[in-house]
Amino acid sequence: MRKAGGRLALFGGLYGVVAAIITLIVLGGLGSSASVDPKGVLLGWVGLGLSLMISILGAATIRTSSQGPVFLLLLCALTGAVISETLVSLCMAGAFFSGLLATRGRVSIPLPSFDEEGSLPVSPVVID
Repeated sequence: MRKAGGRLALFGGLYGVVAAIITLIVLGGLGSSASVDPKGVLLGWVGLGLSLMISILGAATIRTSSQGPVFLLLLCALTGAVISETLVSLCMAGAFFSGLLATRGRVSIPLPSFDEEGSLPVSPVVID
């Protein structure tokens, strides 16, 4: 569940980047200078930054064993869903639900095995 949530957050963040670029083009931040909406341009840049953060945190969620990146992912997704424009908000909602999915998962870390005496741990990988 943890890896699936991290991958879905990674893809949700990448789709959010595309949605933020579309928002910037449509609202005039990158396309024209005649009818520029300053609030829309600011929201587009905020959506772009939060989408990049969600992509990074989704990749970090896949492998780490701590809950820190998951909660930061949830915070960024909730902030982006409330603040950003409509296209980015849809991607942020998907990233929020993938963060909820990642909170229920565990990362499997192999435990070291012990030798015959039981005193020294032995690596699970055999080196010739």
